[in-house]
Amino acid sequence: MNVLWLYSYPKTGSTWVRRVIQEILAPELSPFEAISSVQHELPKAPVSFEVWGTEMAIFKTHNPPGHPADGRVGLKDAGYISVYRHPLDVLLSSLNYSFIKGESRIFKGGILKNVDQIIQDDEIGHYIGQFIHHQGCRRYVKLCGGYAEYYRNWETVAARGPHLMLRYEDIVADKVKAITSIAHFIGREDADCTKIYEKIEEKTAIDGRFHWRKKAYNFEGYVPRRFISKFERSCADVLNYFGYEPTIQQRQKQAEVALPGDTTPPTRRKPDKEL
Repeated sequence: MNVLWLYSYPKTGSTWVRRVIQEILAPELSPFEAISSVQHELPKAPVSFEVWGTEMAIFKTHNPPGHPADGRVGLKDAGYISVYRHPLDVLLSSLNYSFIKGESRIFKGGILKNVDQIIQDDEIGHYIGQFIHHQGCRRYVKLCGGYAEYYRNWETVAARGPHLMLRYEDIVADKVKAITSIAHFIGREDADCTKIYEKIEEKTAIDGRFHWRKKAYNFEGYVPRRFISKFERSCADVLNYFGYEPTIQQRQKQAEVALPGDTTPPTRRKPDKEL
């Protein structure tokens, strides 16, 4: 069986990408019917699609490559799609998800709190410290390992075939462009990407489990600057790997080049990996 893998660290936007692929290839199905999630074992009868002139199943996974659930005899990796996101936004989204799920074990003192309460009680430093220690979210480190480690391991495997890397912040900036890049990657250049975007927007509610804010760089409006600076110093290698420039350094550079009276919003440096 040929397989197109949609892989990502949790809370980076893969649920949205799955819905896009489903709407392109099988609008009559639900995202979960069209693209099965691989957790403990592979689905026994996955739906297959014609992609690149061959029959292919598409699996969504948060598992690292080589996980026992992904290694059933007869699979042939044919291609890869991945999505990544600023790690501080991954952390905030993970905390929101754990709050909604009622996972008290994740929270300081076992007390459930949403992100606003965590910030108000000045406890965000506790969770940032955990991320720094594990180099990833505590909730996911056992499964995925560190954040950058997860993607490094997958990229080694993905060098074998076609590979589309999507950056969450670019998706948010231009969703139609992101949908178009996905459609072209899987050989569906005739897809009506604007219509698909409008349909998906109707179905993805803000504050849901999987679409918390539908914004990029949420951490800049939540996390106090002293904790952002601590994170950026301690996780510089992680940020550099993904092409994220430290926000404090970025603001300083923008201030140095800004013209007097210039009210144009600052622009972010493009990552090394484009859509």
